[in-house]
Order: sequence, then structure tokens, then C-alpha cells
Amino acid sequence: MVLATEKTKLLSLADFSRLLAQDIEVDMSGLMACSDEFVLLVPLRGPKIAVFSAETTRNDVISTALTDMGAEVRRCFRNISPASAPEGKTLEEYWRGIDRALDCGPDLIVDDCGDATLLIHEGVKAEKIYARTGQLPNPSLADTAEFQIVLTIIRDGLNSDSTRYRNMKDRLVGVTVETTAGIDRLNRLQANGALLFPAINVNHCFTKSMFSESTDFLYALFNGIREATNRMIPVTQAVVCGYEDASEGYAIALKQAGAKVAVLEVDPNLATQAVLRGFSVVKTLDDVVSKADVLVISCNNMNNIAAVKLHLKKMKNDAIIYDVDSILSDHSNNALCWTQAHLKGQFSRRQMGLS
Repeated sequence: MVLATEKTKLLSLADFSRLLAQDIEVDMSGLMACSDEFVLLVPLRGPKIAVFSAETTRNDVISTALTDMGAEVRRCFRNISPASAPEGKTLEEYWRGIDRALDCGPDLIVDDCGDATLLIHEGVKAEKIYARTGQLPNPSLADTAEFQIVLTIIRDGLNSDSTRYRNMKDRLVGVTVETTAGIDRLNRLQANGALLFPAINVNHCFTKSMFSESTDFLYALFNGIREATNRMIPVTQAVVCGYEDASEGYAIALKQAGAKVAVLEVDPNLATQAVLRGFSVVKTLDDVVSKADVLVISCNNMNNIAAVKLHLKKMKNDAIIYDVDSILSDHSNNALCWTQAHLKGQFSRRQMGLS
């Protein structure tokens, strides 16, 4: 059975949702074959799985397949971007939803963006400090409003159960994380020797790299630009930051759509691959940013806010930024000195200040 932590709305659409799921199942033949093969063996009987994923029909089908194979699934719809909660939900509701989903005591976590993993790690850290010193987390010292909410949830929980997150950590077999930002966070934890349980980097799995990131992202790119701007791609100048699996897919897709594509890449091996694919390669954004009509970025490429601000000011008016990991998020508004006007969905028009 799939248990959701969200408020259920529009139950009248349940039948329509099932029709959508049936249509998606045709496109997910591998998963369906796996489910059909193991449904009688129920190999996942016993484990509790907490799933933190985007609210899509595909993820509904995945959760249903897990339950068909015997798992008890607790579902929480993840944040669409690090800076804004899903439509109709505040950031506090989002993080408290994660906390409630973890009440099931999961054995496994499917943690697309790594937020549940972050909450557990911060919870364990706070519990250890509390056990030694009796000191509670101070949310007012948090760097961002979002992290302030995280510390508030942990502080409130310590008053009722001071070992909750440590018990959760001991029970966990492991987690999977998919987004670039979440994986970057895991890599930092591992480098510091602070990763508390096994984690699988889904992005670097062979199937994900060879198929999903070079095809699914392609459709997301064009759908996003079309829905947000209704602009044409042919003859535009596109700049793609990086040439790893996902960025390679973006570059190829833009080229096939008729754009002139430049790739920003400093790794010599990846740069060579880009050249062999017929792309022009640049070592710095300064060479091309003023000519770019479309700029595709991810968190691996744009971590220095000062450099980002400098480059954005050089861009054309009405240039399109395809922000893969939402790194130019609301918490960077002050640092980047821009104003933001929400258009629709996840699309915003932003204007740089003069400072």
C-alpha cells in the first residue's frame, strides 16, 4: 500500500489519473516486466520504503510497482526546486511533510533531491550535540530561511525524542539520490567522512547515463523553453556549461534543433569528446556569454555567485537561462541584485540591477 503524506485534493480525478498511469505503463515496459515477474514472489515484502520524488504519473507507477512487489511505501512529493516548494505548498509544509514521512522508520529511501538525507544527517548531528551539552539547535543562526525551517523541525523533535534520527540512521540500509545538487551534497559528506549510510548515485548508473539523461532531459529542455517563452530554437546561439552525460544530451538536442552550440568545458577528455561531436569548445564564459540566446547551466558549473553576477550582466536582454538544478534560486536574489516576476509554474522573468 502507498501511504501519502500530502493533503489529498480533487478525488474526482482519481479515475483519470489511473488512465494516465495505464498510458505511462506502456512506455515503462522494463519496470512493468519486472513487476509482472516478481509480483507473486513479493521479494520486497517487509522493508519500508520512503519515496521522495516529484509529483508525476511516472513516479506514481514506480511507487505502485514497489508495492506490487511487497514493499510498504510512504510517499512524499519532493520540492521541485531548492528554493520554492511545490505549487500550493509552503516550504515549511514541504519539510514537515518529509519529517512525517520518515515517521514510518524506513529501511530504504528513494530520495531524488537528497532533502530527506540532509534532514537525517542534520538531525543526527544535533542529537549528538544535545546529548553532550544539552544545547538545542538555534534556527536564527541558519544561513537561509529554508535551513532555518530544517533546524526548527529538528529542535522541536529533540524535545520529545532525543534519539529519533540516530535510530533512523541505524535502521537504514541505504538511500538513492538522483539530482545533481543532491549528489554534490553526498560527495561532500563522503569526502569529509560524514556520510552515515550507503548511498547510490543514480545519475552515474549506466542505464541512467546512457538513456535517461541523454533523452528525457532533451524533452524537458524543449518543453521548458516552449512553455515558458514560446520561442524558436533554430539559428539561436546556445551555450551549454559542461559536457557530462546530461549536458551532452542538451548540446546534441540543441544542435539537432538548429541552434549554434558552444560548449564550456575545461576537462580535456570531455572537451575532446565535444570537439569530436562537432561542437566548438570554450574555456571561459567570457568568450561567449554576451552572444548567448540560450544558456544551460547546472550547479557543477556556477557555484561562484560573484562570477555568476558578472556573467549575467554581460548577457543579452531577454536571453533564456535553462537552470538545470535551480541554482539561481530565490535565496540568491539578494546576492545577484535582481528582481523577479513570476510568470507561470516554475518560470520567472528576472531583471538585473545596476549595482
